Amino acid sequence: PKAVDMRAQLSPSRAMLVTCTTRPDAPSSRACVHASSSLSSRRANARQQQRWAHRSRIVCRDADGASAPTDAAALNGKSVVIIGAGPAGALTSIHLASLGYEVDVYERRGASNKVETSARTYNVVLNGRGLDALDAGGIVLDDELCVYVSGGVRHGVKSGAVFSSQSFSRAVSVNRAVLAATIAREASEKYGDRIRFHFNRSLVGVNFNTQTAVFEKFEGEDVCPFLSEDESLFEEKTYDLLVGADGVRSRVRAEIVQDSQGSFVVKQVTDGMKYKSVMLPKLAGAPRGMENDWSRAFHTWRRGQTSVLAPPNPDGTHSAVVILPESGEWTWDKIEAPQQVDRLFATKFPDAFSGNLPSKTSSMLAKQKASPGGTTTTVSSMVYKDNVLLIGDAAHSCWPSLGQGANVALETTHALRVTLEEMGDEDLPKALKTFDKLRKPQVDAAARLSQGGFGGSMNRTIGGVLMARMVFISILHAVLPTVFHRPALFEISNTAYSYDEVEKMMKRESFNFYASLIFGAVTFWYLVFQNPAMRRSLGALVHRFVSAAIGAA
Repeated sequence: PKAVDMRAQLSPSRAMLVTCTTRPDAPSSRACVHASSSLSSRRANARQQQRWAHRSRIVCRDADGASAPTDAAALNGKSVVIIGAGPAGALTSIHLASLGYEVDVYERRGASNKVETSARTYNVVLNGRGLDALDAGGIVLDDELCVYVSGGVRHGVKSGAVFSSQSFSRAVSVNRAVLAATIAREASEKYGDRIRFHFNRSLVGVNFNTQTAVFEKFEGEDVCPFLSEDESLFEEKTYDLLVGADGVRSRVRAEIVQDSQGSFVVKQVTDGMKYKSVMLPKLAGAPRGMENDWSRAFHTWRRGQTSVLAPPNPDGTHSAVVILPESGEWTWDKIEAPQQVDRLFATKFPDAFSGNLPSKTSSMLAKQKASPGGTTTTVSSMVYKDNVLLIGDAAHSCWPSLGQGANVALETTHALRVTLEEMGDEDLPKALKTFDKLRKPQVDAAARLSQGGFGGSMNRTIGGVLMARMVFISILHAVLPTVFHRPALFEISNTAYSYDEVEKMMKRESFNFYASLIFGAVTFWYLVFQNPAMRRSLGALVHRFVSAAIGAA
């Protein structure tokens, strides 16, 4: 197959790294340890260790346990222009600078070194995929700015608050703006001579023939640049490689669509939801002795189509998003006054503020503009004209149902580095083509999994069939862990599996589930209706039960 031919161009030890990214191979002088397995059964553990050995998935560490840095390659004379200084764009700049590229990052917003959270921002939860990509770029998150998630707390209507330590294994909650600022600061400190950030620059056009991007200077959110009379409002920059990391409404992608005259196809599917952000205070109700775990847990309130998702902050508060459907009884379009916000929380989420929603918070939520919910983005190719690349949400945004958006974006940046590092920079078009052939099936699978994570529901309510299947598989796994694997969906954050492998596992799991139902139904029908002795025994049992019930009455 063609994909296999492309993959064969990478060295055998790293041929699969692009499909499920890991750290680069380590020099033999360093101590290397296999990443710990998250699978529970011994059989699954053995299988996972074989896979990790086969794919050289090793974590390179110095003797003291710290990640071993990689020396930057000599400058190769090629220039890169990155549009977007979010986490994916900033991390891409580090990966490319380490390979010898000179990088200019352009960002529409103003410069920001803020590291504090606010009610208008939101947190991302990074799993092993995202954390491995950060580690490969030498990014260390300050413990004072992030939280190692202890588990999940589900606030049910009847069951109350239930804590589970099995959720969010090896996960870190960090504010998205803080993450972006941390990566950008690291990029400037480590590669200040190779990476330049340009803020308050909005992309207005791209000439793909002359490989020139045109930007407009404007008054940003934090900085108001002063333009002299002889200074142009516009700025041009040529490139050898243009990277569009400018989000789900990417201007780079729009320019590609216009230039391609229909040959470049973009498909987007929204989840029919809108959300607003709010800061929850320290949550009460923790069982005695669990206060620390409680404050570091991911709290959720799911009420059908309405929900509150609240990942933790370092100070014990929670950065929550209040999600409502676009139609129905409760929608953000219908909520205009603070009193309506009060009724929403009193009806749906009474314990979110310990029963006391501050009037200031009600007013803030009523005035805040609702943001659109999740959007799945797929493109016909992540590469255009051999020197333009789309990454992150610009190429493969996901519904947030499985928490993969930031993780798949960061993993893609690492996959790009691995490909370019292996294939060299002499033939950049060939390297980009290889990257697209290997990585695109993974990001497309992540998108499909995220949509299917709630049974394909547009309103993020898990389907009854999917729930029944997961419960059925979980019971089988608990009874016979060496025979039955846990639900495949649980492996979506497991770096031992690529996204398309998880998808294939889910398809096999679905087939086995329905096959088991059919086999059970046929067996029951045969034993009960085709076996006279069994039919008589069942009739006698029913008769005895009815008689006992009548006698009791």
